[in-house]
Amino acid sequence: VTGQGGSGKSYIALQMIVREARKGKRCLAWSTEDGAGTTKHRLEIICDKILKTTEAQKNFIMSKIDILDLNFVHRFVKKINGSAVLESGDLIGFSQMLLKYDIAILDPLKAFHSADENENSHMDVLVRDLFQTTAEKTKCTLLVIHHTPKGASEDRISSRGASTIADSARLGLEVIPYMKKREINGRDMYVKDKDKETILQVYPRKDNHNAARFFTKGFDFIAFPPREPAVEVIEYQEEKDEKVIVSISKDITKDFKAQRVDFKKLKDLVKSDYNYSMSLFKDGYRNKENYVSGG
Repeated sequence: VTGQGGSGKSYIALQMIVREARKGKRCLAWSTEDGAGTTKHRLEIICDKILKTTEAQKNFIMSKIDILDLNFVHRFVKKINGSAVLESGDLIGFSQMLLKYDIAILDPLKAFHSADENENSHMDVLVRDLFQTTAEKTKCTLLVIHHTPKGASEDRISSRGASTIADSARLGLEVIPYMKKREINGRDMYVKDKDKETILQVYPRKDNHNAARFFTKGFDFIAFPPREPAVEVIEYQEEKDEKVIVSISKDITKDFKAQRVDFKKLKDLVKSDYNYSMSLFKDGYRNKENYVSGG
């Protein structure tokens, strides 16, 4: 699954595994850019607001999906003395981990190696020696998230780096947000269409098993549920709770004391000589260990 940064690739991939989990498939979400809590929250949003599942259905789906935290990052292929190296232990460990799953998201590809992404010989070690070998051995589908280069062609899967990355894929989908032309500083430019920001276009760019016959012209995908305007939230908070608790000190690390501050005057505090924090701290010392709560 490829696309420009921020296009919604990860949401598309998560929707795919939610739909498979609903069928009873065992799924793994391995995102190296989001914490486990963020991924879990996204999965629940997909269940609640996009697929509109019941609570029982959501619980069943979530029970079928394991989430790896962003702290669990492993560079399977490393660049050593100019060559890409895959340790046999990494290959075995990766295979053993995927044996229990039917489908696994690897998001994004760049997080799983430290080799040269533009060298076919390097990427062969990752996508063929590791990904293909493991997928065939474990019967686990690997859903790899990768970035699209600017100016990508539409007659093949669009992906950044060595051609073997695209060539090794069985099916390649490109995610594209709806765009419209706008004049900016006297120039015509394409920007995201705000009226369709919750919808993405998904196009098949490469297909080895004729799976793309089901959507040869591309299809729309509801990627994000409609968002509440941020300004409404701010106005609601200001009206309901006029004061907030913050910690204030003349020193940058100590003597922090809790103060109730008028919400409207926070801007004045930011500009003052005081150091402030929206958190409270034991004994007035500002550090991670003494953190108590938000104001």
